[in-house]
Parts: sequence; C-alpha cells; structure tokens
Amino acid sequence: MLGRWPPMPNMLNITMRAASCSVILLIASAWRQSYWKDNIMAQAWNIKSREDLEKELKWLSEEGDRGKLRELAGWTPPALPDKPATEPSKFLAYDLVRYISRVRAGYAAGYFTEAEAWERIMPVAVRLQRAYKSWEEMGADRLEGRVVGGEKDPGFEMVYKLLINHTDPNSPWNINAWNTPLEKP
Repeated sequence: MLGRWPPMPNMLNITMRAASCSVILLIASAWRQSYWKDNIMAQAWNIKSREDLEKELKWLSEEGDRGKLRELAGWTPPALPDKPATEPSKFLAYDLVRYISRVRAGYAAGYFTEAEAWERIMPVAVRLQRAYKSWEEMGADRLEGRVVGGEKDPGFEMVYKLLINHTDPNSPWNINAWNTPLEKP
C-alpha cells in the first residue's frame, strides 16, 4: 500500500499548483539561507551568485538538457502538417521542473525576493500546463528524463508514485487540479 501525504492547510490553488511542480524537493523555507546558498546552490549546482542563477534559468528555459535527452532516447517529434508548430513536450518537464526548483532554492538562498520568485515560476508553470495534459503525464516525462539521463535515485520514483496516488486526498496533485487557471484574467 502506498503511503499518504500529510494533510495540508487550505491554501490558494494557484500558489499550490505552481509549487507542486517541484514538490520533490524539500520545502525551501525549512532550511537556513546559508545552507541553500553554500550546499545546494554552490556545491550541487555550481551557482555562486544571482548572475549564475539567472544564466542557469535562461539555459533551462531555452535549451536545457531536453535536446540531448531526445537524442539519447531516439525521439523525433511527430509530423503534424495541419497544426501550427508548437514546442515539443518530450522531456520539457525535465528542464522546467528543475527551473522551478532552482527558483525556489534561489529564493531560499536569498538571491530572489518572494515576488521575484513568483514572477519567474508562474510563466514556467503555465508552459508546463500547456505542454502536458495532467500532473501524471508531466511527472512521468520528468521521471523518464531522469532515467534516460542516467540519474539513479529510487526516491524520485517513490515520490512520483505518492503524488499520483488517486486515493490520497492529501496529495498536492489531487488537491490542485491540473487545469487550474494560472494566467491572470
């Protein structure tokens, strides 16, 4: 039997919806700023300044690893002659979920204010919502990107299974509908 998420306080759906994209990481506010800056940002990601973080975010948004992963997986976009060209979604979640995670960590490290973090997260959350049909589809693509890229961490798969557990009323992915409007009216 799968575990369950602890009950969550009633929060705005939009906030939880965007934050759920990177729920795999620990909640940023639980750690001291110096821990995030020195250990996560600097050591794990080689981000030592706001400028480094901005460069990383630009790269994840515009290029990232999705092209390389598509090559490794032997994936080519389907030919759709009657439809306008759109951004292929294959492995897009791999880069954009990392983008959101980096922004959240950047906020925790003091590189961004809360307002600056949300200014960066929301457009990316909208891109993810447009590219995928469901939390499950987005999560599966993210997980597949990790596997194709050679990342081995069974914890990610376990968290994904918890998130997609349709019987758990406390899963952030069950609390927040995929189609929640994210764009300002």
